[in-house]
Amino acid sequence: KKNFIQQIKYKTIHNIQPITFKTNSLTKYATQIDLGDEVEFSLRKISGRLTAENTLKVPTTIHNFYSILPTIHRGRVVSPVRMITNDDCEILGRIQKLNEDGIPCECYTYSITGVKNKRVILLPNDSVTFSVAVGLDYSTRAVNIILENEMRKGKIDTVKGQFGFIDFACEENKKIFFHNSEIDGGFELRPGDDVEFYAQYNLKSGKPCASKLRRVK
Repeated sequence: KKNFIQQIKYKTIHNIQPITFKTNSLTKYATQIDLGDEVEFSLRKISGRLTAENTLKVPTTIHNFYSILPTIHRGRVVSPVRMITNDDCEILGRIQKLNEDGIPCECYTYSITGVKNKRVILLPNDSVTFSVAVGLDYSTRAVNIILENEMRKGKIDTVKGQFGFIDFACEENKKIFFHNSEIDGGFELRPGDDVEFYAQYNLKSGKPCASKLRRVK
């Protein structure tokens, strides 16, 4: 089977479902994989659940199925890609193109494979640039998506030892996690402090977290 990392998503004719995998299931040629990477794998059923084995990273195949048009467009995120859970199989986001006058035009779907920096978290109303890819069936989608300003702003909500939370609406949560090792300059942050940071997916958990925190004076 072939798919891409977001856990692993396995697409059948009837539905899309997440497939669990362990790092020891990677072949010796697939030690460096990241969110959005395309992979090949074999399926095994353990205790009634599908598990991916012999996972191997493969070159991206988008150019085999889509032609990417040269024009770069400006747009805004209407609805972001949602990380798959066992109860939620929605994976596609939507971006609305803006014309030169900033007037909203048509919308394009996109997946995590279409985002340049696959660790970055796109949120509703984010300004982005993107290209349009046309499929063999003439369907279109947004690719080469770049967030124009990755820096986010928020206020420290709580600090608990070596970690804490920032008031910042992200996906289904109203707060985003941070670890003290991500604080630039070694400052001690307190509840109520205004901070700037990058919102990214944690590579191990796949959950949103804040990195490169900087206190705003």
